[in-house]
Amino acid sequence: LTRKVAWFKKTPNRVYAPELAREVSRSLGKANALLMKYHGIITVGPDIRKAVLAASFLELAAKRQVLNEQVSGAKPMDKATADDLATDTNFERIGAAIWSYYERKLGPGVIS
Repeated sequence: LTRKVAWFKKTPNRVYAPELAREVSRSLGKANALLMKYHGIITVGPDIRKAVLAASFLELAAKRQVLNEQVSGAKPMDKATADDLATDTNFERIGAAIWSYYERKLGPGVIS
């Protein structure tokens, strides 16, 4: 779900102005996640489920990367390895499990 993450580094300010919002949109491009310097992430998708799952996958990957660097001094993997892992990962199955967890946690009818 989140194979490409775009970056928006232009300003630490909140995005209130329409022109700045357009720049954020242009920076997002075809990615489904955007990291905004000093702010966090924006995720998009064809529906709310895909956007939420993109955020969940990105958050989990970021946490694992930070922990891995703290414990072993590991560095990010090369693009070819990352692409191979992304190809071998069943995002739909994992996404369904995460979505089911959110439904149980929030209660019936909240996100359905």
